[in-house]
Amino acid sequence: MSKVLWCLSLALLLTARLSRATNDYTKYGPYNSESSKDWMKMDPATGCKARQCHVTVTVTRPRVLADEDYEPGRRPPFPTVFFLNGFQMFSTYYKDYVELLASWGYVTVQYDLPTMAVASDSVEARYLGPLLDWLEDQHSTMGSFVNGLIDMDRLAVSGHSRGAKLAALHLTQNPEIKTAYLIDPVDCDKKYRKESPENPSAVKALAAGPPRHVGIVGSGDVGSCNPVGSNYNNFWGAVGNGSWLTVVSKCTHSQFINAPPLAAAMFNMLCGTGKTSTQDVIRSTRPGLVAWMEGTLYQSHLHALVREHLSGQQVVVQAGSFLDAFFQWVYRMEAEDIFTFNVKTSASSVAAERSQAVQQAAVVATT
Repeated sequence: MSKVLWCLSLALLLTARLSRATNDYTKYGPYNSESSKDWMKMDPATGCKARQCHVTVTVTRPRVLADEDYEPGRRPPFPTVFFLNGFQMFSTYYKDYVELLASWGYVTVQYDLPTMAVASDSVEARYLGPLLDWLEDQHSTMGSFVNGLIDMDRLAVSGHSRGAKLAALHLTQNPEIKTAYLIDPVDCDKKYRKESPENPSAVKALAAGPPRHVGIVGSGDVGSCNPVGSNYNNFWGAVGNGSWLTVVSKCTHSQFINAPPLAAAMFNMLCGTGKTSTQDVIRSTRPGLVAWMEGTLYQSHLHALVREHLSGQQVVVQAGSFLDAFFQWVYRMEAEDIFTFNVKTSASSVAAERSQAVQQAAVVATT
C-alpha cells in the first residue's frame, strides 16, 4: 500500500472510530474514571488571606490503561477542563458532570475552599495561575496521578453560577484557556454583589474583548439567585458568533447541582424549585458540556493528527461526524419542550447584543 493510501486509511479510521466513540453524549464514554485529592496553599500574592489560601484540589481522570487499549484519537495527553463551583457549593455537587467528561477522555480539575471561607472574585480569579503551574508540574512528575496525562495546549473552563462567572473571567484573562462552558452564570447584581474592583463584571470583560464563542446554559425560571440583569441573558448578549445557548425549561438556578438532601433543600429554598426534576435538569445539561468540548478541543486535535500523518496531503474530515448524534438529540429535546437551543449566527445581531450587554452591565453597576 502506498504511503498516501495508508495515510488516507488512517485518517478515515480515526474519523470513523472517533465518530462512533463520541456518538451519544447522553451516555458515558469508553473510559471509567477515577479521582484523587491534593492540597495546595495559594501564594499570598494572589491576595488570599488566612483560610482562603488553603484549597483542596480534586483531579478526575480517565482510568489509565495499557497504551494499546486507548481509543484511537483519545490517547493521552488528554484535554483538561477546570470546573468551578457555585457560591458556597462543593466540588462533589458536580460529580455528574466531571465523571461524564472523564469517560470521554478529559481530565477535570476542581477545588474547594475551607467551609465558610470566601475569597473575592478578583482574588479567586488569580488562583488559576498557581493551579496551572501545579498541574504542569504534576504532569511532568514521575508517579504523580496525572503524570503524562495533561495536554497543556488544550485547556478549558466550565462552572456553575459564580463558578461560571469566574470561568468567563479566566477565558478573558488567560490566553492558555481555549474555551468556556457556562452553566447558569450570574454576574454582578444590583443588590448583593455590586460591581467593584473586588467583584469585576464578567459580562463587561466578555463584551470588551474580541468576540468569543462560548457555550451557555440558562435556567428557564428566573429568581433571586439568577436575577434579571445579571443572568445568562446578559452573558449571551456579550459572546460572539458560534456560541450556543441552551435554556432548560421549568427549572431553577439550584437544580443544576446534585447536592445532599439537606443542602439541596436549603439551596432550593433560596432559589426556588421548578417543575423539572433535578436529575432531568442535569441529564439535559451535561451532554451539551461534553459536545461543546468535543467540538472545540477534540475536533481540532483530530484535524491536526490527520494533517500530521498525511504529510501535506489534503483530506476533509467532516465536522458533523462529531456532533450529528448530539444535534439529533437536541431536536428531540426541543420537540418535547425539555429545553430550547440556539446558535448565535448573525454578525449584526452579535454587535447589537454585545453593545446592549455593556449598557446593561453599566446599569447594574451604577444602580
